Amino acid sequence: MILKEKSQTGSASVKHDAGIKQEQDVAFYLRRAYKDRDNVMVLNDISLSYGGETAQIDHLIVYSYGFIVVESKSIRGEVKVNKYGEWTRSYKDSWNGMPSPIKQAELQIKLLQELNGHQAIHVSERCRKPGGEDGCSDAVNPGYAGPHSNKGKHIQGAVT
Repeated sequence: MILKEKSQTGSASVKHDAGIKQEQDVAFYLRRAYKDRDNVMVLNDISLSYGGETAQIDHLIVYSYGFIVVESKSIRGEVKVNKYGEWTRSYKDSWNGMPSPIKQAELQIKLLQELNGHQAIHVSERCRKPGGEDGCSDAVNPGYAGPHSNKGKHIQGAVT
């Protein structure tokens, strides 16, 4: 079940446009794999804020056992990772450092776990309707009072 599609945006940067295209391609394959599965929910291109930290998650796959964060990258040339986990890529005969997508995903997971540890996260019932006719831009509802929630405690968190 796809709860949030990848938004169709463009930019003035060729490099940024390649990244957007890669995210759209991954969203396409996730849609093909999970659109008819009620037990798996996919949210593409979401922003999460909690405890003064913010994360932009390319693809979040939620299922009954937990969640998977997928970070999309579009890279031309070669990529090397040294023994310290530092990433470099070649581009136009030059090697440059780049952020580690593994570290990026790990930080996103940590933020999701912190938010989930302080309040229950669930997918609102209106987003579970077939076809998502009501829309799901706010699909993850940090205010849910589930069996393990902290209802009554004021904890700020947002997902868009």
